[in-house]
Amino acid sequence: MLLSYGMRAGEITGLRWSDIDLINDIFVIRQQINRVKGKLRVSIVKTDASRRQLPLIPVVKQAMLERIQQNNIQVLPFDPNRALTLDDLVTTTELGTPVEPNNFRERCFYKRLEECGLPRITVHNLRHVAATLLKEAGIPVKDVQEILGHTDIKTTLKIYTHGSDNIKREALAGIGNQLVGEGLELPNPTATCLPESAGYRISCSQNAQSNAKKIVDKIKSPLLNKGAYESCYQAYESTALTS
Repeated sequence: MLLSYGMRAGEITGLRWSDIDLINDIFVIRQQINRVKGKLRVSIVKTDASRRQLPLIPVVKQAMLERIQQNNIQVLPFDPNRALTLDDLVTTTELGTPVEPNNFRERCFYKRLEECGLPRITVHNLRHVAATLLKEAGIPVKDVQEILGHTDIKTTLKIYTHGSDNIKREALAGIGNQLVGEGLELPNPTATCLPESAGYRISCSQNAQSNAKKIVDKIKSPLLNKGAYESCYQAYESTALTS
């Protein structure tokens, strides 16, 4: 749920079964758990925008149904207006008590990262990850804002979305295809060097071929696959840079 919805740690630990509608596949984020003055307390979510209703995606629903069955959980009816409570929580300790935020990070989240061979990041970093995944999936930024529960869309744009090499590559490749499709042509391979001296022409050709390789090697990048790179070099080599 951290990866899918970008939920905050307190929202995850505060989610209750009564906040989830397993019939209509929706759930509401209404409360959070934090430690205040040495005690675990439940409170309303951060802002009005943080209170949100979201679709329950199949992979998350399946995990929930398995948890209900394995732990023989008695699920309360869906009630989006239920008073704030510390019972009926989806995420609990083995004793069924609320999860301490620090224990959630140290014993669950960081441990899981280590098991997967991943670098240690903060739980909050997954909000960045979720936003970027949603962007790469083509989700409009307004919808990303509502999923993450941001009050200001500028926060979504400036803080939680990051560039993607894959998107850049696809975009630039698309522009390249469009240019070729609109008649952009490579230099004429039959062109010759001037002046019309055979000796000068041979010297020019040899020097140009050497320069061509340096130039194409310099611009070689992940945007060019192997075939495109070879075609580019051959085109420059064949023209002897006469243009």
